[in-house]
Amino acid sequence: MCHLFNSRLNNIHIVAAFNSLDMSKYGFDKIISPLVRDIKQLEQGVELKLCNGKIVRKSGTLVQIAGDNLGLNQLCGFVESFSARHFCRLYR
Repeated sequence: MCHLFNSRLNNIHIVAAFNSLDMSKYGFDKIISPLVRDIKQLEQGVELKLCNGKIVRKSGTLVQIAGDNLGLNQLCGFVESFSARHFCRLYR
């Protein structure tokens, strides 16, 4: 049932956007390290102050990553050449 909500616009949130030249210069590790740090902190739990003054502790994690073939292949360390025998990680 969850898959019904994956493509709803209010469930899609951009957490990182960067120029491919920056990725070439600095690498994925440098660019996404702040995001990874924040996800680790969220997994440990964060305190949130509600508008009524009540403080609650919540935790969470990253569920899904979406992107184009080239970007995800680069991120995951897969072949980046689309002339390769298996250019897509989903179909073999």
